[in-house]
Amino acid sequence: MTRQPGDDECAPLTRRLAELLELRGHGWSYDEIGAEYGLQGTTVRAYLRHARLLLGAGTADEAIRDAARRGIIELGGQGQLHPRPQGPRWAIPEPASVAIRFVGGPADGRTLAIPGSEPPPLYRIPITPSIAESSMASLLSPEPSRAAEYEPLRDGGQLRRADDGAYLYEHRAAPLNLEQRRSVERAREEAGAARQQRDAELDEAWRRIREERPHYPADWRDLS
Repeated sequence: MTRQPGDDECAPLTRRLAELLELRGHGWSYDEIGAEYGLQGTTVRAYLRHARLLLGAGTADEAIRDAARRGIIELGGQGQLHPRPQGPRWAIPEPASVAIRFVGGPADGRTLAIPGSEPPPLYRIPITPSIAESSMASLLSPEPSRAAEYEPLRDGGQLRRADDGAYLYEHRAAPLNLEQRRSVERAREEAGAARQQRDAELDEAWRRIREERPHYPADWRDLS
């Protein structure tokens, strides 16, 4: 008797999990399946382990046989590579999503799955203000909400992707306003003054050392 999706014996596998399990049943290796879906072989192995647990099977082979018996996947010949199937029957559809990984900025290294089938031209992440910025003064005069902007990394006009298939998005720094530019200039001037003061102190200390050890180099900078 043909089973229907509502039967109790049908496992709650997503379409993606069922596809991976079916390809594994056709003899595809973890790396071959990963190459088909833009995943690492270790990631495919983890997905199939999750599918096995959902099916309540003790081994991967048991999970494949159980899924085939329930009608969740279809198997042709065993042990040979077959063209990618059109999709297992009666699997729960999985919403389309795109994985993007952030490079630089406040979200550096994070990976996010966003709905859709195409990577967006720009992605904005809200920036949470610090405790100092959330003081009473800032609450009385709130600043406009800020966001970090990320745009796709490109190589020869093509979008760059990580080894696991995630699209790489680089942090795009916002242009500085007049007050911020002045603050940067003040910081540079202060750093330059501090460096000059440090060099002067080292020069004086080195002069005293050479009074006792005249064979030392004339300038402490020559030590390097």
